[in-house]
Amino acid sequence: MGNELRAVGGITWRTAAVFCNWLHNGKGTDRAAFLGGAYDVSTFGSQGGGFLDQLTRSPGAQYWIPSTDEWLKAAHYDPAKQNSDGTVGGWWQYSNGSDTNFAYGPPGVLVRADGFPSPDPNEVLATANAGWDSSFFPGQNAPRVPLGSYATTNPWGLFDVAGATAEWTEGYFQIEGEPIPRQRALDRSSWASLSPLVTDQVRYLGGSYGPFVQLSDLGFRIASIPSPSWLCLACSSTSYAITRRRRPLWSS
Repeated sequence: MGNELRAVGGITWRTAAVFCNWLHNGKGTDRAAFLGGAYDVSTFGSQGGGFLDQLTRSPGAQYWIPSTDEWLKAAHYDPAKQNSDGTVGGWWQYSNGSDTNFAYGPPGVLVRADGFPSPDPNEVLATANAGWDSSFFPGQNAPRVPLGSYATTNPWGLFDVAGATAEWTEGYFQIEGEPIPRQRALDRSSWASLSPLVTDQVRYLGGSYGPFVQLSDLGFRIASIPSPSWLCLACSSTSYAITRRRRPLWSS
């Protein structure tokens, strides 16, 4: 009890995929509801340092792990952004709907405005749960901060698009010449991020791991058509038509 609004970490990419299957199949309780629909669980496996998992959602999937492009657009694109050339719609450096970095620290606490986690009574209220711990703020615990504790949202109205858990995507890393990919891509900072100012920028990934890796600060966001309201595991994000902003070496 009392943990309902805290971010769920310890999620592998494969667990996220199985959860999407369960949603796709109407939250059925039989075993088959978990094994297919969005992702074919029978493909999950490893070989020679890489993974064999189905790379992207199945045709007709109702819920899925967003691609890196979909995640980027849900986090950083603003359809109402006013550009200097008179056009409307564009990208922000950070997922707070601006080119100004987040201020990292506990909610309701005054911190340094430059984003480096440190108390400062003359600066700004913290806007993201990343990059700090009790050594910066005695008595505070970053993993225990409830979702939605910060007033900051992005242009789509999404909360906590920085901090809490880093989020899995369908993106993957494959070394040229190797037959199968090695890792899945994550995006955004997490409460354990050592460099949130970097990973929260639109041009950088939040990291990568094998799809079987389970760490306390790894979670996910769900895409769907039509979009549901917030999904409690990590907050849902909506899929949109994508303007490509690929990062080097990553496929999605």
